[in-house]
Amino acid sequence: MSSKQKRAISLIGITGAVYLIFRYLLPLVIPFFAAWAVARIAWPFVRWLNTTCRVPITWGAMIGVSLLCTIVMISLLLIGEKLLQQSVYFVDSFPIYMEHFLQMIYGACSRIERFFHLSNGCVMEQLGSMTADLQKQITMTAVPYIMNGSMPVIKSFVNLFTTVTVTILGAVLILQERNRIQQWKQTSPFRREIKLLTTRLGIIGGAFIKTELSIMVITMVIVMVGLTWMRNEYSVLLGVLTGLIDVLPVFGSGTVFVPWITWKLLSGEFMTAAGLGLIYLACYFVREVMEAKLLGRYTGISSLETVAAIYIGWQLFGVAGLFLGPIGWILIKEIDKTWNLS
Repeated sequence: MSSKQKRAISLIGITGAVYLIFRYLLPLVIPFFAAWAVARIAWPFVRWLNTTCRVPITWGAMIGVSLLCTIVMISLLLIGEKLLQQSVYFVDSFPIYMEHFLQMIYGACSRIERFFHLSNGCVMEQLGSMTADLQKQITMTAVPYIMNGSMPVIKSFVNLFTTVTVTILGAVLILQERNRIQQWKQTSPFRREIKLLTTRLGIIGGAFIKTELSIMVITMVIVMVGLTWMRNEYSVLLGVLTGLIDVLPVFGSGTVFVPWITWKLLSGEFMTAAGLGLIYLACYFVREVMEAKLLGRYTGISSLETVAAIYIGWQLFGVAGLFLGPIGWILIKEIDKTWNLS
């Protein structure tokens, strides 16, 4: 068997192994990956407690993880309180927005009727009939879905609570057994392969997570500050929403801003559209610069590879594949490289 054939069989085997891991093993070990990430974040503080304050690692791990969880919970509560306030305000103001929207639709229908020389009200009547049918269809579909989906929602909350609990406990135990884990890595018969793979994947994974989180947070801040400066009542709500959408590889902040800017231009609010355009350009610039400088430098995959990996991941794993696709491709390349170096 030639070297090319061996390389092809090796690559196919690695690809199949990564797929099986993502499909069947990853859902089981996600809490432990999260625990490892929490432990890495808390470790500098735990080490400081141990070396400076002479606090044992066992107690330091519990203190460090508890403090980190407290900071995260307080931050989420503060943001959640603001989100709730703006959501309630939006619900209260929704009839006003709906009335304004209907007035614009009525004006557009009137212009269409005049342009095509139709009878007054015929387009609006037809549109109202279509809207009533659509509303009826949505109601008939949504009510059974809500009734049947109540148990899965409860189950999801239970699973989330269990996952968070296991993550916190796992982080504490990883910190407490850090020395034993390091010793096992040094005495393992596969220590060379483990070191090569974990070092490279640690750099790539850390760069990926840091870059995406940094872009998400910066996007949220830009949108919040920009909309607050424009005196928008929903600056926090829209900032969080835009940041979460922007982190999705296929969508981005343009999913929020392009339709919004278009709507304002059609409404004749050119200054508002210009302000929204500046915010969108700032978000776009941040993503392009940070992704190009950080992700491209560490991962070494081209834009074409990224798009292909995203599409394949979407087909195989659904929404989660938007992230698992590029990560899986990086993992395949790194395992193949490590395998051939060993």
